[in-house]
Amino acid sequence: TGVRRSNLNTAGTGARGGAVAQALAWAPTTPVRDALGNYVLEDPISSLFYNPVALTTEMEARQERTTAILLTGLNYEVLPGLTVDAQLGLNYSNRQDKYYSGDVSADTDIASASRSSNEDLAWQSTNTVNYRKSFGIHAFDITGVFEAQQMTSNGFGASVNDLTYPSTKYDNLALAASNSVYSGYSQWSLLSLVGRVNYALKDRYLLSASVRRDGSSKFQGDNRYSTFPAVALGWRLSEESFMQDIKFVTNLKLRGSWGLTGAQGISPYGTLSAYSTNVDDASAVFDGTSPGTITSGIILANPGNAGLKWETTEQIDIGADFEVAQGRVSLSVDYFKKTTDDLHLLRPLPGYAGGYSIQSNIGSNENTGWEFALSAVPLQVGQFQWRTTFNVSLLKNEITNLGTDRDTIPMSQFQNVLITGQSMSAIWGYKFLGTYKPADAAEAEAYGRTPGDARYEDTNGDGVISAADYQIIGTGVPKTSLGFNNTFTYKNLSLNIFFQGLFGFDKQNYSYAYGMIGSTDAKEIIFEDIKGRYIPGTNETSEIPKFGGHPLNSEARSSRFVEQGDFLRLKNVSLAYTVPRTKLQNIADIRIFVSGTNLLTFSSYKGIDPESNSNSVSGLTWDNIGTDAQVGLDYGSYPNSKTYTMGFNVTF
Repeated sequence: TGVRRSNLNTAGTGARGGAVAQALAWAPTTPVRDALGNYVLEDPISSLFYNPVALTTEMEARQERTTAILLTGLNYEVLPGLTVDAQLGLNYSNRQDKYYSGDVSADTDIASASRSSNEDLAWQSTNTVNYRKSFGIHAFDITGVFEAQQMTSNGFGASVNDLTYPSTKYDNLALAASNSVYSGYSQWSLLSLVGRVNYALKDRYLLSASVRRDGSSKFQGDNRYSTFPAVALGWRLSEESFMQDIKFVTNLKLRGSWGLTGAQGISPYGTLSAYSTNVDDASAVFDGTSPGTITSGIILANPGNAGLKWETTEQIDIGADFEVAQGRVSLSVDYFKKTTDDLHLLRPLPGYAGGYSIQSNIGSNENTGWEFALSAVPLQVGQFQWRTTFNVSLLKNEITNLGTDRDTIPMSQFQNVLITGQSMSAIWGYKFLGTYKPADAAEAEAYGRTPGDARYEDTNGDGVISAADYQIIGTGVPKTSLGFNNTFTYKNLSLNIFFQGLFGFDKQNYSYAYGMIGSTDAKEIIFEDIKGRYIPGTNETSEIPKFGGHPLNSEARSSRFVEQGDFLRLKNVSLAYTVPRTKLQNIADIRIFVSGTNLLTFSSYKGIDPESNSNSVSGLTWDNIGTDAQVGLDYGSYPNSKTYTMGFNVTF
């Protein structure tokens, strides 16, 4: 059992509307408060939006979470080698979200608030029968599993505007000029059967075969159930007679596996039709006057798809494990290929069919790559030991199919895009070629530009720079990831140092872009780099466009603001001391520790944190795909925090 309670204020951590983005746009010469101590809500110089300090003090976005976990079970040996195991797990979660916004903008000087409550109850019952038997050179391990799980969610909330008494915040929503209320309920369940057989011959030839049958309430009819088989083979070469004379090799094993897994990552009622009463879509004016009387209505929003089925992933893995010097050095190498078919995507419908989108099975995605893991004890002298582990993954991600009717799907109002043959989360926009120089005046004139204007690649050669010239200008999916973990121990003292790195990916730095082009959130350019801009007759070699000129000089959706996001980070350092049990008369074990997280980052990226992303932006067209397809964008994204922890553990 376990209970956890958390209370967190996330005000100001949003992407574009967050305190980080606004702090970058707010002029450093504009004070936070005026002479009377009131917030300066309008920046006369630089920012178009909010005072970043007011965002964090006059807004409150409180997340209160209470979770409780109960695990219980029974294990019984019916006969020698035959055991029955029954496990029951309960997971209860209560979420209380409280939001308040006071005077953060000169345009909206009224206070608003909201409050919501959500209660989730999930249970899972796993029942296993296992039989193990060895005779001679044969060993069997047979397992059967029956599993059932269910999730039920209940929620309601209310939001209000123009609070009569702002000091009450979200604690008295009834005292407001306007309000809205909502409620919701959902439930889904999953039923599974699993059978598995493990067989070993002479403890050197290994076979594992399994089949899994899953049924989900999220689908309809025969599509509720799907079958997922898997098989794995292993060969322990180190046990063969021809390896016995090679004493320094402790273990050598070759292995391979193939299997199918399924995903049901849609809403509990994703196959059913949904209706909308949205005023913009489902209302009309019948009296012919202007503005007229709006009559509310109801229309079909997202049509149901009774034929929706499981998303299926096929994975092949071939690997080897190598160990020498009695385990002092070990190496594992794996090659994998992972193909996902029948992706759960929302397919947009044309206006004549009612618009909106329909949940569909379209598209395929493929991941291939290598994984290496090296572990060693480089040094061991007396009671001092240094143990290290280094792992690296090389990944190639490719969208192999997006359905029969299209090969390009825009992901947002920004510039993630899905394109057949390209990596997921590709960055889409103009390819920036620098600026037109005086020698390029004739070419610039052909495009309606003059020297000093931004120059972009005309991909289709039609003599016009438009959205038709968008191309892949980066990718947000890292090609290489690594981890380097080191543990140093001396007697009862232990020091752990862990490095993390991601390489081979790009970041669209909107935070830098909007500080260099003076648009959207900023009235003026606020970065010093602008001093090196193209100035006719003075600095005509610069690749930073001149002031004024063509409107595309202020285009952020281009490779001009795409940077390498590669980084190496000192992720964690921890120092621990274990008090010898003998000093405590063998009553208890005490471990005292201090640790630091995200201490140092080595990167050429100009933003605050190359690892953070702004994937919760508005205007997402296909937001069901998830964050894997919405990475590589930095619009004032909140960075990873540097944290320090001290504590102790006591075990009796």
